[in-house]
Amino acid sequence: MPRKTNDENGSDIEPERILVHKLVDSSKAQRAKAVERLKAWINARTLNSASFFSYDDLIKIWKGLYYNMWMADKPVLQDELASDISSWIHEFRDVDQARLYIDAGFATFAREWWGIDRWRLSKFMTFVRYFLRESFVYLKQLKWLKVHVKKFTKMLEKNVLSPNENRACDGLKLHITDIYLEELAKVGGVALKPKRLLLLLSPFFQIIKLSDNEVLVKHVFKHFFIPIIQYSDVGIDPDAEEEMETIEAFGRQAIEEEIEMNNEDDEQDEDTALQFDYKLLSEKLIKLAKVDTCKQKNRKQIYELARKFDALGRGIYPLNDEKLPEVFESTKLSCEVDVDNLRGLQKDLGELGHKKKSATKPEEIDQLLEKYNPVKKRRKKQYGKVAKKKAKVSTTD
Repeated sequence: MPRKTNDENGSDIEPERILVHKLVDSSKAQRAKAVERLKAWINARTLNSASFFSYDDLIKIWKGLYYNMWMADKPVLQDELASDISSWIHEFRDVDQARLYIDAGFATFAREWWGIDRWRLSKFMTFVRYFLRESFVYLKQLKWLKVHVKKFTKMLEKNVLSPNENRACDGLKLHITDIYLEELAKVGGVALKPKRLLLLLSPFFQIIKLSDNEVLVKHVFKHFFIPIIQYSDVGIDPDAEEEMETIEAFGRQAIEEEIEMNNEDDEQDEDTALQFDYKLLSEKLIKLAKVDTCKQKNRKQIYELARKFDALGRGIYPLNDEKLPEVFESTKLSCEVDVDNLRGLQKDLGELGHKKKSATKPEEIDQLLEKYNPVKKRRKKQYGKVAKKKAKVSTTD
């Protein structure tokens, strides 16, 4: 029985249904024509606000695009198709419509990811990479305005980077964690301001703060935040050189490697290193760990990460914990307590309290606090140990 194109009133059936069916046609030629027609149709519909797409319309379209990629064979064709579909973000003249397209795309990836077999996994990982890159390009065209960046990160937190939801797409979350900084560096580079950059990292802050998924949290720490330290602008300790050789590059390093592999011109070698404010990162992590909603099992790791970024802000490469200074003196986060020190302070304060109010001088209280400062005492002990070691070395010589 032939398919009807009109209802009883003579109005057309939803054209996206027809196009979606064509997108998954068994004929390769029909699928290619459907992609071209769909692009032209999207361009035409966005000219008039009365014919704008709803979220449900775009979900239907994205399902057809997803399975069009599913049926695509040959790497060159897959690469072109992924690049073409991702670039359709720029076909939408309305900002809200473009955001709906991005939202529907990531929602489709999250929903369908669990069903991808190992033979198709590579092309869909490439598809996600291109789509994420074009999303960043669109934000760049909007001048990285705070309102648009916030909506974008909230959208990611809702589906593909949700801390505890969508467990079926955990593999996709790990993949986006691996490529996020690399693609952001290619698009944003040095032009991206540290505060706006910090806002773009908010989905990963939410993961380490709220997620119960130990595998995901560990992956974000190891493959997202630690590489920021490893490829920081602070000098790397020579002892870490062998370790650094095994680390997968991102940002500027990744682009330089890609340029060398493809023998591209020197003109393409742009400065794309992300400009992080390490002090700002440390303060943000400390705030995360302090809130009641932060998972207790993640809090210790967050504080440790904040300690390392604070060291970077001071120009110290945090190769290991032994070489880090007392970085939390100003934030009062040191948990070491000397009981004898407290008892001595209490005794002296008691004696001071017996004096007449008129006889007590403010300088006396300040002197007591200075005398029993735990940080200064600890430093004296450390300096004493270093002096003893030096003395032993000199006597042996």
